[in-house]
Amino acid sequence: MVDYADLKQQLEQAGIQHPEELLDFQRKFGGRIYRNGLELVRFGLVHERPAWFKPGKICVETDLFEDEEGAPSILINCADINPQDAFYIDENCVIYDLSGPINESPEMFFLQDNYLNSQNLKWDLHKAQEIQKKTIQDMAGVLPLTHISDRYSQFYEDDEYVYYFRNGYYFKNGEGFDAWRKVSVEQENTEPPVSEQSSVTQCFRSLWQRIWP
Repeated sequence: MVDYADLKQQLEQAGIQHPEELLDFQRKFGGRIYRNGLELVRFGLVHERPAWFKPGKICVETDLFEDEEGAPSILINCADINPQDAFYIDENCVIYDLSGPINESPEMFFLQDNYLNSQNLKWDLHKAQEIQKKTIQDMAGVLPLTHISDRYSQFYEDDEYVYYFRNGYYFKNGEGFDAWRKVSVEQENTEPPVSEQSSVTQCFRSLWQRIWP
């Protein structure tokens, strides 16, 4: 059971001037489950029995990113997850990972996740590595998936693949991040499974050397 008065006080003490949106995030998405490979991740700012954080306490990060004016961004861990795969949220409910902002809202984060899990898609390592060397300007013949795209994450498709491009912080120019191959039901039943680890997690780790050489 979340003590919202205490949560509001914690957020204000962390420097969040207008905590109402974050309190609303907790009400709407606290306890929601996200599958990260074999790990089941529970979203929320506070948790009764967390695996990685103190029970009932927020976890604040102020040394990861700067805002547009150069001031440290105040981020709150928004999921009980291994810190190397962490998700954060700011005062405006923008969702981040360790490489920068990924979604304008938690609604878009889960909309994208639901889309990828509802389609017949197979994560393609080789295509993902190829896409990471390109920007959206390098792509021809692809169509935007506007219903699952926002300022920080854009999805495109062609007849064979769905592509994921990033904007924001380390990703300045709509840079390629990930790719999934479209498969038929027959192919899905005969092909060997992809790695159990989250494709986004694998792809993110493959970018560490590129971002922090």
